Amino acid sequence: MSGLPLKERFKPGVDSTSGSLEIPLDYSYNDIMDVDEIQNKIPRELPTSNSNKTKYPYKNTMIKLNNNKIIDISQIQYTLTKIMNFDQIWWLDLSFNRLTYIDKALLNLQGLKVLHLQGNRIHHLATTNKLNKLANLKKLSLCGNPIEAVTTYRKHVISHVSQLINLDFCPITEADKSIATFWSESRTRNEELIRQQRLSDEI
Repeated sequence: MSGLPLKERFKPGVDSTSGSLEIPLDYSYNDIMDVDEIQNKIPRELPTSNSNKTKYPYKNTMIKLNNNKIIDISQIQYTLTKIMNFDQIWWLDLSFNRLTYIDKALLNLQGLKVLHLQGNRIHHLATTNKLNKLANLKKLSLCGNPIEAVTTYRKHVISHVSQLINLDFCPITEADKSIATFWSESRTRNEELIRQQRLSDEI
């Protein structure tokens, strides 16, 4: 991991996942507490207007909601659908907010390839498991959350969100995958042994 401060590890903008020169729709640093508030905000960067005159004001497929005070994203689909094509969003930055868990609403973003959640308040590792349902997700950042302090953090995420190729701005190697798989299988065996022992004790 880079020795740079957490906020310097990631510079929002073009992502190499697609090679696109698209500028993200930028609602960062707006003191937003609820994603619904973006309807009353003007994007910071000049957005890509939708010249096709469809029902979406912007044709951007990347959006920045970082460095706000967001605590709830349960209505993110309802809100974003009003300003952009929700089904085409592939890059989402929710870093440096106040999220305490990963809301299942994110699972509706089936085209998502890059998700930034670093610098939030996520404190249960198990909440990351649901991200395995995002089949296209390749890059995930969770560093700077309380879960990062758990010694098995990286192995847990790699084993449960197996489609990833990059975690916390570091490539996931074949060795990483092998270690995570071995750890996960060992844990499963140990849990089964404990379960059987408890059953035996009850007889």
